[in-house]
This record gives sequence, structure tokens and C-alpha cells, in this order.
Amino acid sequence: MSPADKTPDPAILAASVALFDEVRAAAPLIEAERRLPTGLVEVFLDAGLFHIMLPASLGGPELHPLTAARVVEEIARADGSAGWTVMIAAQNAGLAGFMPRAAAQQIWGPRDIVGGTARPIGRALAVDRPEPGFTIDGRWPFASGSSHATWFAGECEVFDGDQRRLDAKGEGVTRIVFVPREEVVVHDVWFTT
Repeated sequence: MSPADKTPDPAILAASVALFDEVRAAAPLIEAERRLPTGLVEVFLDAGLFHIMLPASLGGPELHPLTAARVVEEIARADGSAGWTVMIAAQNAGLAGFMPRAAAQQIWGPRDIVGGTARPIGRALAVDRPEPGFTIDGRWPFASGSSHATWFAGECEVFDGDQRRLDAKGEGVTRIVFVPREEVVVHDVWFTT
């Protein structure tokens, strides 16, 4: 599909343009508090900005990537960090298309936001009980969107006992895991430029 084959969602794009003054006015508070203000998070949720890449099969707008980039650019034009947090949540929402439908629906409810990082520094230990899955442990730095995330995404190296799981090429296997906020400890160390 070429970019011209997909019509942009005018409502979401128009909403991102219309939010310029509100986001720009919040920029000093965003800088001072090192996070998006709760009111602005609610405005972004109402406009659907955190879900712009959520697949249509899950009720999302599934914007064309170029249109999604334009939405992020419009928010970033008013405040770079606000644009970054929209981009992180939108990028994570795109991962829903690679998951079982029931799991994706649990993670991306209408008011849910996924923050996090894609650095494979966590540890996913394969377990069989109480059912097949993983026990996750790790600490990820710079989990963008952590102040307002309802779910966290983190990449892990997979282990079977003490041994790192390897693929057919002998390379380490990784997985992105999704963890609800109530099972995460957020260490407030976000002091960057």
C-alpha cells in the first residue's frame, strides 16, 4: 500500500493540531514536574492519541504510519517530551497485532496506556506452574510514559533454569512482556535533559 492509498483519520490529526496551544501552555509544567500533567493525559486519551497504532481489529484507528507520524509531530511541535510519550504509547499499541486477541484486549482497554522500554535487560524464567509462562524479574531504565502508564512493556532475555535460551542460530531468545502497573515498582529517577 502506498501512503496515498490510505486516507488520514481527519479527526485524530485535527485533534493533534487543535491541541497545540494547550500542550504549549503545559510545557513549563511538563519540564518542572518531569511528566505529563494528569489533565493533559486525559485530553490525549479523549483524543485517542495513545492508541493511534492500535489495530482496527481491536477497535483502534490503526493509522497509516505516515499519518501517525504527523500526529506525533504535531504534539512534539508544541512540546517534544509530550510528542515522545504519545509516540511510545502509540508504538506499543502497534504490538497488539502480534498478540492473542484476548491478551491485547486486556492490555489496551479504552483508557489504558502502555509505557516502557525495549531494552532486553530483564530476565524471563520459563515456568510450568501454575501454568506455562514466565516469571519476570528486572529493572529497566528510562521507561518512557511510566508516570501515566497502566501497563508496562519490557524486553527480557529468556532463561530455562540457569541457561539462556538460544534460537536455531545460537542467538539469545528475547520476549517483550506486558505487566500491569500494580505489579511494577517505579523508581523516580527521571532526571535527564
